[in-house]
Amino acid sequence: MQPLRDVDPAEVGSYRLIGRLGDTTYLGQQPGGERVVIKLLHPDADPERFMRVIEPLQGASAFCTAQILDSGTQDGRPYVVSEYIDGPTLRAAAEAGELLRDAALHRFAVGTATALVAIHQTGVVHGDIGPDNVVLGPDGPRVINFGVARAVQATGAATTRKVDVPAFTAPERLQGREIEPAADMFSWAATIAYAASGRSPFDGGSMAGTVNKIMNAEPDLPELGDLRGLVLACLAKDPARRPSASEALLRLVGETGFLTGSVSAALPPPSGPAYDLPPPRGATTTAPVRRMGVVLVAVVAFLAGACSPGAPSTP
Repeated sequence: MQPLRDVDPAEVGSYRLIGRLGDTTYLGQQPGGERVVIKLLHPDADPERFMRVIEPLQGASAFCTAQILDSGTQDGRPYVVSEYIDGPTLRAAAEAGELLRDAALHRFAVGTATALVAIHQTGVVHGDIGPDNVVLGPDGPRVINFGVARAVQATGAATTRKVDVPAFTAPERLQGREIEPAADMFSWAATIAYAASGRSPFDGGSMAGTVNKIMNAEPDLPELGDLRGLVLACLAKDPARRPSASEALLRLVGETGFLTGSVSAALPPPSGPAYDLPPPRGATTTAPVRRMGVVLVAVVAFLAGACSPGAPSTP
């Protein structure tokens, strides 16, 4: 956390600001003393359009996410208030040399996939999954800012339509296409690779180089053990070939070694498909299979909330 600057407000709505977490993101306090995170949008954002998208998300409960608590405007600028999670972002942890391996990485994958299942079931696309939007909280990884990217995009502000950090952005988004859940899965997989290595699997040394790799090159993945096949599937250039969040979570359920900490580090053979994709969405599925999927998702959601990410490894 950085101290407030002279240009920063002392209060936003009824919240007193304590410090700065980003350019326009602040740590604040409710009147009762509880800490919250406040994101103040750019002055050219349309407040009415922002509020129409963000208000339905207030109070929505989603596993492994930071809850949106409030929203409003101040001096014509919209803001959103969300739950404060005590812990470093994934980026801060990785930059400190704290990388995730084996069982800790698997639990991180389960927690973040669980968050995406819950987010997508509310009809929302996160739109900005990456190391800055995952906090390593005391009760496990928590995805933050869900729904905010979509709400910001809805304002039509010129400054919010650009892609600032392409390293975790799906290729279809770089082409200007609409944000869909499949784009979140691409970003999720890139974030899993980052958690294990501290770098994007498409790092090109420059923005132009990174964009070129996302569009045209295969990912440069670290050792991911049994997660490798699933990560590769989610990094498919064609969004239609990526598994959904629910399908990814069901695949993770099948890898039960993360419960005991004995996750295999063996990589799949280099030949053949990296991951057997489930049947295409819309295909006929029997009722017992659907019920099993619901049960498994509920079980994993409970486990992901109960398990901490474990001790990170230092390279």
